[in-house]
Amino acid sequence: MKTSLQESARTLLESKSYEHKVAALLQLIADETTDVLPYKRNTLLEKLHIRNISDIKEQTIDVVLDYAKLSLQDGVLTEAETKNIALLKAFFNIKEGDFYKLGREQATNDILTEQLEKLYADHKIDEQEALMKVDLQELFGLTYDQFRKIVNKIAQKSIAQGADINNLDTL
Repeated sequence: MKTSLQESARTLLESKSYEHKVAALLQLIADETTDVLPYKRNTLLEKLHIRNISDIKEQTIDVVLDYAKLSLQDGVLTEAETKNIALLKAFFNIKEGDFYKLGREQATNDILTEQLEKLYADHKIDEQEALMKVDLQELFGLTYDQFRKIVNKIAQKSIAQGADINNLDTL
């Protein structure tokens, strides 16, 4: 996975097809440094006749989901990737709970299920994997209960396959 937000935006533009306004915003990210993005974003929004970035939040949340999938292909969420996701969420004004509120619950659950299954594959969760779980929960802005519901489903599968619950970092 690319490490800079600019490189990541270029990768998304090359690999996905986005609606013109969203593509223009991603191109801005690809072309500019993060320190000027908020100012240039507002100018671009005016040019695109968008009153507020939140007016296209449903489309921009898909960009974050696409980036998360791309970042997690290797089963690792690096510090740079975590930072980039936080920057994307801030740039697109995506808040805690938006993934579920905007109808992306299934897509979010699918990504989390895939990652959690990788973590639980050896039937134990070590300290680093426990920290990754925290990062995953934060990435999607899920409440403790929302995240626990997904984790428990995966943990139950692991237990059914012979795992010891004491090794699974779950309740």
